[in-house]
Amino acid sequence: MNKRLAISAFGLLAAVLFVGWFAGSQGSPTIAAIANTINCEDCNVIFISLTNVRADHLSVYGYERETSANIDRLASKSLVFEQARTVASWTLPVIMSVYTSTFPIQHQVMNRYPVENASRVSLPEESYTILDTLHDAGYMTAAFTSRGDYDERYGLTTRFQHHEYFPSEGTGAAYGSMKNASAASIDWLEKNKDEKFFIHVHGYDAHCPFARPQENDVFDPDYEGVDFNTCYWTFDKVEPISVGSKSYYVVKQSGGATAIPPKLSDRDIYHMKALYDGEIMLADQYVGTLLDRIEELGLSENTIIVFFSEHGDLFGEHGRFMRGGALRGSFYDDVMHVPLIIKHPRLAPKKISHLTSLIDLGPTVLSWLGLPGRNDFEGVNLLEARDSVFAATKFVPPPTNSYFNRSSTIMAVWQDNAKLIKEEVVDETSYEVYDLEKDPEEREHDPEKLTLLNQTLHDWMRGLR
Repeated sequence: MNKRLAISAFGLLAAVLFVGWFAGSQGSPTIAAIANTINCEDCNVIFISLTNVRADHLSVYGYERETSANIDRLASKSLVFEQARTVASWTLPVIMSVYTSTFPIQHQVMNRYPVENASRVSLPEESYTILDTLHDAGYMTAAFTSRGDYDERYGLTTRFQHHEYFPSEGTGAAYGSMKNASAASIDWLEKNKDEKFFIHVHGYDAHCPFARPQENDVFDPDYEGVDFNTCYWTFDKVEPISVGSKSYYVVKQSGGATAIPPKLSDRDIYHMKALYDGEIMLADQYVGTLLDRIEELGLSENTIIVFFSEHGDLFGEHGRFMRGGALRGSFYDDVMHVPLIIKHPRLAPKKISHLTSLIDLGPTVLSWLGLPGRNDFEGVNLLEARDSVFAATKFVPPPTNSYFNRSSTIMAVWQDNAKLIKEEVVDETSYEVYDLEKDPEEREHDPEKLTLLNQTLHDWMRGLR
């Protein structure tokens, strides 16, 4: 099925979904009335993204710690997509997919540095993004981001009419904070609030190292142990080792190999998660400042606000830490299940339980603005229930890389509460099948639907343009 977003058919789709939504004391509205409700042709758009934030570590998605008071406040007025999935396990290919509504294996921006016979490291100038349509429609566009995978050399942020980068506090320029991005975006909004605009505000606060850019140990203040001013990761599944009466995971760390490989105990991992949660809570405060100012400037009634994360993270689940970054993927739902929250000024808050993908975001926003979609979009409208959701990307590390240097391809399909992860590393292929209804933590391999899901994945790959 060619997943196109046809504006001419949008009214019918809206009618089907929203008759039940708005029925009740108001009676069943007409199709014309429903379509008019969704239409937001005069609206502005604000994307707010926080790299590395797992859906299950936000209070609105059921997390026990209160990490996200302001994001929760936004969610109480929004569409909350409970089953949103990303398309890769690191930021660069994901954000290209958000703006092109194509998969990484289509736009091919899957490498951070040039590698012979590998995929692209930047988006070609002739490639379409939703910014092209927005500019044609007279929107001012601005981005307030860190560098890292939003760096101008990758060919996306240069397409915004205005773009500001922000380094981190106490780290290299790659990992910046929502603190600075939020403040700069507020300044821009105060000057341009009367214009029609699309802006993207981004922070890396929840990305390792979890003691930077500003340590927040509110959830575990008495810990003494491992220094979390560096990143710890694995690129293969690791089993815990026993040392005396304790168990440890042997991991790698940023900055290269060490004479004595670092080891993380259960207590260390608990603190790592506590710092991570603290960083989310800290970034949430900056998001709250931005949301408050949007309200004060009178923009709430004509602005679509989107909050999302490009991917999550791993803290020892499945014997893995982090996600392999640009060297190898990890497609477990700890990484792939992401928050997606959209405040539409003309829609009542609602939780959306069907499968959705981040590649659906661009086409949906354009449709709400009354702007045309494209035949080469892979995304569908977010309000349209999908039968299946897919992800796929390739990794071609430099052969001299000391962490992981084997080429790999990783793919996944979600369908009917089942999931297949297929990974090809050199000449070896592995399959993992999970029943997410019975086993949401993906602990027990369930091969019953392997043949069906593998065929679905094969057919999808073969049908990509």
